[in-house]
Amino acid sequence: MANISELPSWDSVNLISRSERVEGGQDGAANRPLKQLANRTAYLKEQQENFSEDVSGKVDARSTFSAGATLNSARDEIIYGLLPPGLDRVFPEDCSGGSSPYNTGGVGAGAWAYSSDAAIRQEMASPEGAKSSGYRSSTVYDVLSRMRTFADKGKARPYLGYDPETDSALYDEMARQDDQDIMLNGGIHIARSANGIRRNGVMLSLRGGQPLLGGGFNVPVMGVSDAYDLARYGQIECVPFYADATAPALESWQTVGSADSAGGAVYSADTVTLDATVYAATLAGIRCGNVIRTLHPVKYYGLVKAVDKVSGVVTVDKWATPAATNLTPPSSCGFEVHPITKIYPLNINAFLTANSYANNAVIGEFGASAQKDYTGSVNGLDVVTLAQSTYDLTAGVLVRSAGAQATGNKKGWINAYRAEGAIMNFVSADGVKTTRAGFYETSTAVCGLRFAGKNAFSVLYSKVTDVTDVTPENSPMIVGPLGSNYRQFDRHIVLNANANLSVYYPVVTISKTDITLTMPPASYHLNGHWYKLKFLSKGTYYIASNNGDCLVNGYVNYKLEITSDRKIVEISFDGSNWEIF
Repeated sequence: MANISELPSWDSVNLISRSERVEGGQDGAANRPLKQLANRTAYLKEQQENFSEDVSGKVDARSTFSAGATLNSARDEIIYGLLPPGLDRVFPEDCSGGSSPYNTGGVGAGAWAYSSDAAIRQEMASPEGAKSSGYRSSTVYDVLSRMRTFADKGKARPYLGYDPETDSALYDEMARQDDQDIMLNGGIHIARSANGIRRNGVMLSLRGGQPLLGGGFNVPVMGVSDAYDLARYGQIECVPFYADATAPALESWQTVGSADSAGGAVYSADTVTLDATVYAATLAGIRCGNVIRTLHPVKYYGLVKAVDKVSGVVTVDKWATPAATNLTPPSSCGFEVHPITKIYPLNINAFLTANSYANNAVIGEFGASAQKDYTGSVNGLDVVTLAQSTYDLTAGVLVRSAGAQATGNKKGWINAYRAEGAIMNFVSADGVKTTRAGFYETSTAVCGLRFAGKNAFSVLYSKVTDVTDVTPENSPMIVGPLGSNYRQFDRHIVLNANANLSVYYPVVTISKTDITLTMPPASYHLNGHWYKLKFLSKGTYYIASNNGDCLVNGYVNYKLEITSDRKIVEISFDGSNWEIF
């Protein structure tokens, strides 16, 4: 009996056929399958030994660039920050002592590559590691660099609220970043600088009421359509902060019909139930905290606490009207979901509580500085009606006290408006509207206009625009600090024929006798109105009422005899008739 003389090969394994003669020996048919299997076993053993030899260097990488080594295959590894050769290189690879990956082919595809993530993790943990991580068309480093803190510089929050050195470093870095315009969810836009029109001319823009889809953020700052419009506007502006609010339209899902309609509202003490199929969109849109306002003539209000989209039950805290609470609305009317009835682009409050230490508060302070002789204008507050407005607005500035819904002492402002130290504390000027009154008093104030007696002149009518000019030649009428007439004149007319007296000429000079003067309608006058008649010559004159609407000294047409030249007569209205004195 002899051993099989196997050779390492991967031959096919054949079966003995029925027609073959069965013989033993190395080449006999009886031993052929066994020899083929032995060849395969020898082949596998050889491959295993070769593989073990190849990976022994891989598992135990001892070669280094500093010592030098020869790499025979892509499975060999050499230490230089854990960098093995790439698979595209030609082997063997000789690395002389003191070399590096960078002078033996470089690092990249087909060259040296990392064999471990240790170096990557080390790089990602470095101060600029985020540069290696992409984000859309930028890097994570660029995105995070849009926001900076003192911690980025290893600095603590400065107790003075300002650190010149660190602030300068942070802002210098921001200035070097190419694109710093940031758009955030909720209608917020933060620009690097104000260097354009609309949103590009504003540092921080906030928008409320922006449509969910189909609307951009078009800030109306220098909101022109082209250079021609800009030239006509004539200003290039910089606005650090802009905010607006748009009152949204009521969407179809926000209105629910009554119980008389298909699937409409059925109310209980703290719920309203809808058909979950008919009003699926409404139930999907209602959110906890929304306001439900019914469509009854006297509206009921409820705050949503929970929504069951399956059963259609909406739970509220309670139902209330302006006059009562804990009610159940009749199911004869539907409701609206959170209808916005008033908008505030800005709402700021200051509170001095009962235990506040502070004794002073200011809701908002606006300051301006001018260190040049400007030819334009510097205004503290500019309240303007926008060009797209198709109706007049109510009030540019409204100062009010707590409304009727307020409880407690209902305190109000001591001074609704107070100006201190301006050259002109109040100026009324012309605009695009026809002004009907420069000042209009409609309150029930005890004094409509009150003077404290401190002025040199409490009222002064001037013929010039120079506010420092109080000279007599330019001041036709002056009222003193205590109300006395420093200077006064009456409107005067000269008549030499029959005439109707005018309410606008209380002083009349008559230069011809035997004429009739007809008084204005009595309805034009109040008790105390008067006329002063100056007759240049003695003679007969007639003073007549206006179509007999009253009497003059008891007559419809009173005959007045003037017995001497240059006689003055006063005619006074007593509320019913004219009396001559």
